[in-house]
Amino acid sequence: MIINLTMNTEELLQRYAAGERDFSGIVIWDANLVKANLRGINLSHADLSGACLIAADLSEANLDQIRLEGSDLTSAILRQSSLKGAGLEGCQLVNTNCREVNMTEAKLWDSCIDGALFYRANLYRAKLVVSSRYGTDFGDADMRETMCECGKSAAFFERSNLLHASGFVPQKTDTLIETIMPDGTIKDDRPLIRS
Repeated sequence: MIINLTMNTEELLQRYAAGERDFSGIVIWDANLVKANLRGINLSHADLSGACLIAADLSEANLDQIRLEGSDLTSAILRQSSLKGAGLEGCQLVNTNCREVNMTEAKLWDSCIDGALFYRANLYRAKLVVSSRYGTDFGDADMRETMCECGKSAAFFERSNLLHASGFVPQKTDTLIETIMPDGTIKDDRPLIRS
């Protein structure tokens, strides 16, 4: 059972600097963690709703089931982190490095992901319902069974797997290269080179 412990930002940073890494279940609302180095931290089941994590380093972190609703992760580094079942509703993930992240069943309702890097990310069964995904890179991403709705898009889907994804409608501005579509067909928009 996870016991929620209310903590302030300063205490979290001090304890992290002292070598502590397990902060599972903590509660810090509206935390200011701009440019914080939190590599390898365990914030599973924590509630950091409304946090400002601009340019923070959360790579290789355990963020499973974390609540980050309304948080700003612009230019943050989440590389190789686990966010299984994370609540990311209304988050800013602009230019965020989500390379090789595990976001299985994460909820990204109404989040902004423009310019984010999801290369080799696991987005299996994630709820990726966003207004736009300009410049977002889903290269080699596992997006099977993802709810993938978007109003405006100019994203890169190179070798992405969208098998059984719902709501995915490719835009003319999207780049699809060897992309597995929801119906199992492979889409490749590269122009044919004639010899």
